Amino acid sequence: MLLQPLKQIPWSYRDNLVIYILQSKYGMLSTQASALIQGKRARVASTSIVNGQLTTIDDSLSARNLEISGFLPVGDRKGKIQMFMG
Repeated sequence: MLLQPLKQIPWSYRDNLVIYILQSKYGMLSTQASALIQGKRARVASTSIVNGQLTTIDDSLSARNLEISGFLPVGDRKGKIQMFMG
């Protein structure tokens, strides 16, 4: 029956055929949209994890930098070197 020209198919069958086609396309698009949304959620989650790890590394480097900067020589206006201990 699907091979017959569309004009030869009775209206009730045509309507059912159109509804079936639209439902199957809707199902396919819904599945694809769901997969895209899940993929985006996974990317957002992994990005958040990486950003959290980078923040942790940055905080420890900043703390270490402050700790080390207390022991490094700092030049004054006259060119003399002074040592600051924390």
